[in-house]
Amino acid sequence: MLLFLSQAQTLRIVRAAKNGAGKTERTRVGQISKSTLVKTLNKGVSLSPDETRQLDGVIDVMKRGAEARRQSYALDFPEITRQTMEYFETATAPEREMIASAVAEAMRKIRKFEKAG
Repeated sequence: MLLFLSQAQTLRIVRAAKNGAGKTERTRVGQISKSTLVKTLNKGVSLSPDETRQLDGVIDVMKRGAEARRQSYALDFPEITRQTMEYFETATAPEREMIASAVAEAMRKIRKFEKAG
């Protein structure tokens, strides 16, 4: 049985199995990058067909979660924008510069998309 342990930038993959004394031992199998969803197995590690299916299923769930988050952010964008502009009024100069840059970049991409469409 594989376990998936969340780290800051990766999901660590470990195999949990009972040893001769009946205690559960964990063996590091590899990791999945959270940013790219690429799996990397440790040297000399092989997976059973069931473990491969389990690993592929976890990666699929992570992909669906990432897409759901992106959709949620996009659909919340009007509210985020309103709150950001309220904050902008009292923001420090560096914060205002960061916000203004993001807004300018968003507008540039919108104009580019509209020209292409």
